Amino acid sequence: VLRKLIFKPLAVLYPKLDWAPRFLRAKTTFQSLAMSDSHAYLNSISKLRKSDRKALYSTVFKDKLESYCSSQVFDELLANKSFANPIKEAQYLDFKTWMPNDILTKVDRASMASSLEVRVPMLDHTFVEWAYLLPTEDCLVGKNGKANLKSALESYLSKDNLYREKMGFSIPLEEWLRTSLYDKVESALNRKSFVSKSIFDQRKVEKLLKAHKQGTQNNADALWSLLMLANVFELDERLIDERRL
Repeated sequence: VLRKLIFKPLAVLYPKLDWAPRFLRAKTTFQSLAMSDSHAYLNSISKLRKSDRKALYSTVFKDKLESYCSSQVFDELLANKSFANPIKEAQYLDFKTWMPNDILTKVDRASMASSLEVRVPMLDHTFVEWAYLLPTEDCLVGKNGKANLKSALESYLSKDNLYREKMGFSIPLEEWLRTSLYDKVESALNRKSFVSKSIFDQRKVEKLLKAHKQGTQNNADALWSLLMLANVFELDERLIDERRL
């Protein structure tokens, strides 16, 4: 009842406040609270939220999609399955989607490009099956993830190392797409090979780019994804041309 009557309307009405302090950027939170656990998880990890994707699609492409949505992948994986809690459900979805199709693929490509053979011993299926059955409250204590693993390693590693804040290695993409990469993105999103596919409403793509340039929105993830897609389309066109020659 709360999802339908409160959070769903809030998700639609609440503005996208990328420029505001973090505690005011609640649109994604309201969207997720209006959904089922698995759909909320998908919404939170997606580069582009469902509503944002639909807003960018052209009418022609929406007609071709009919009722398809990426959440159907999760629905099919979860069909006739039950889980002790939403965290176990999210872990299962990660095992089936994110790990084989994203993070492990990146590691494999990067290592092979450097002539390295990389192994992931903690993904041995026997170990994974055992670890998955461990109670969630033993693995997640407060904000401390992998709590039982860290505890087991305390005699081998310093606490400063084990319990330090997570350190990412992201690039300043938001700033680059407003400055040094802006012209490149603008050019790519106006190529014939991209526009002719009629997947996106070109006016809305231009609006997305302009809002990011002006700093009123942070559309870095969306623009980077569109840039990669535009480059794929351009490569396809070149390969087709070469075959014709």
